[in-house]
Amino acid sequence: MEDEFGDFLQKRVRNLQKRMRRLQQYEETVAQAPGSLNEDQIVALSKKEEVEIPLKIQQNLLDVYSEIQEKQTRSFSEKEIEAAEQRGAAREREKLDITLKLLHRVAVLHQQPDSGAEMAALATLLQQLYTGDDRALAAVDKLHAGSATEKIGGLTFQRIRGLADGSEPFVQQVQFMSEEPASKPPAANGTANGQAKKPKRRNRKSTKAQ
Repeated sequence: MEDEFGDFLQKRVRNLQKRMRRLQQYEETVAQAPGSLNEDQIVALSKKEEVEIPLKIQQNLLDVYSEIQEKQTRSFSEKEIEAAEQRGAAREREKLDITLKLLHRVAVLHQQPDSGAEMAALATLLQQLYTGDDRALAAVDKLHAGSATEKIGGLTFQRIRGLADGSEPFVQQVQFMSEEPASKPPAANGTANGQAKKPKRRNRKSTKAQ
């Protein structure tokens, strides 16, 4: 965005400075050759204060305005630097947070049965973190970015980040055991084939009439 007021002041000062230099040349001419100026030059020289005073005012105004602009620019720059530092600090805190969560999840995963595939991938990543060199920094950056395409140990960094922050569950291998069919309970008053036993009939002896 152009600074119209600043441009106006600078243009005004340049014009007054140009007129002032011309008057100074007239003074030098008079000192070297008196009476060599024409009538217009003599009139202009007699009105020197009409150029000199506005020039001082405009120059002072331009200096003050330039100083204000410089302070504002410096203030904006400092705010931008401070904001950038805050964004950088927040990003580093996020990296530290996700790394600590990863270490916690690895400790939990050690206690989970049948987590070999995921544990192998996390172990590979931990080996890079434990180097403490550029590879460790690169691993932290990749973990923080959570790429859906780049992989380590067969898992994408997006998947590993999900495991670390708990947004994705662990995949555990569950073994299903075949169960034998339960035997049928015996039927009441029944046989093994489920048929009820017929009650035995008593042979009643006929009694003689007394």
